[in-house]
Amino acid sequence: MTGMRSHVRRPVSLDGVLDRLELEAASRRDGLVSHAAMVEALSLEGLVEDQSASGADGYLDARGCAEEEFGSALLHRAVKRSDACGGRYPFDVAADTLEYRTASRDRVYLALLAMTLMRGSTAKWTEQGTKLFEHICASAAGRYLGNRRDEGGAYVFGTGAGSKPLGQRIIELADAMGEIGGPQPPALSARKKDAKLDVVAWRNFPDARPGKLTLFGQCATGSHWRDKRTEFLVDSWLALWVTDRPLVEPIRCFFVPRCVDDDEWRETCAEGGLVFDRARIAHFARPDGATATEVSKWTREAISRLARGGAS
Repeated sequence: MTGMRSHVRRPVSLDGVLDRLELEAASRRDGLVSHAAMVEALSLEGLVEDQSASGADGYLDARGCAEEEFGSALLHRAVKRSDACGGRYPFDVAADTLEYRTASRDRVYLALLAMTLMRGSTAKWTEQGTKLFEHICASAAGRYLGNRRDEGGAYVFGTGAGSKPLGQRIIELADAMGEIGGPQPPALSARKKDAKLDVVAWRNFPDARPGKLTLFGQCATGSHWRDKRTEFLVDSWLALWVTDRPLVEPIRCFFVPRCVDDDEWRETCAEGGLVFDRARIAHFARPDGATATEVSKWTREAISRLARGGAS
């Protein structure tokens, strides 16, 4: 850049801008976003977030920061994402470019990116994305526990389970886990479908006895995800809806398709439980069969829609 240097004048969310740049790279034929494009990203609307967050880890402090520094900070954040994904980040980060690996067939990271950018739209394709998110999270939770073959399992309990009533979901979960009792009478008549429980995963022992490691998780794809960190309580859910509790208390988990900044990490873990954000989910999730096909198809459509300018 020549002449007078421009400066960032407000706190800018690095993750918000980087999400948009990843979207641009994934939607371009050459898959490339240059350092210059990163500098230009400052002028994009909707990427300057709450100014009260100035100085937080996920924000570049506004005053006196040259745009060139902003571009470098974005590349640094991309490297951080790549490391966190453990080899499942579908972009190559160079000294002055971000490049989408167009030959990559792994659609999980891109699906999570698109789910973050849906911005709470109620369009049919975004509703489908919310359901697919639960299936992706179930895969991630199961693989995090190291499940192979008959060593454990995962169950989608939330919206992704379709129109099954709460009582039926509990019956199926109890049968799959070989633990927890059936539904309490109120669950058989309840209009609620999941009672805020979205994903369950567990790891079995060869003795097949009760008393195992179990994850109970809630998924949050909307823009108000922070408000959901305290909504789901394992103890209350078990007391309300099942006749027999598991011998070992399940671990509460919180799944989000976005990248959670370091400055929000401790609070999110403290309030939501074991956190699976975009990088953690992308590292572990391996959707297969029909789910993998649906994820690939949905992701292509979502990236195309978002690149054209919205979630409508």
